[in-house]
Amino acid sequence: MEIACPKCKSTNIRTFSKKRNVLSMLALSVVGIILGFIIHDILLFIGIAWLLASPLMVLLKDTINAKIAVSNSRKNLHELA
Repeated sequence: MEIACPKCKSTNIRTFSKKRNVLSMLALSVVGIILGFIIHDILLFIGIAWLLASPLMVLLKDTINAKIAVSNSRKNLHELA
């Protein structure tokens, strides 16, 4: 039994399978390009967020260290008194 194309009722299997292969490859290419853009944008957003957050994290670390130093010095003054 031959496989026929559902639209044109052609029984030429080679032509039908070639068209199917080309269409499936085209669909996969489009999906790949779309996924590539999405992944690229996500990675770009993470990179920009990282670059913006790095100086803020350094400032936050310095502020926390300064507060710890102040509280330690106050504790030492109370122990000496």
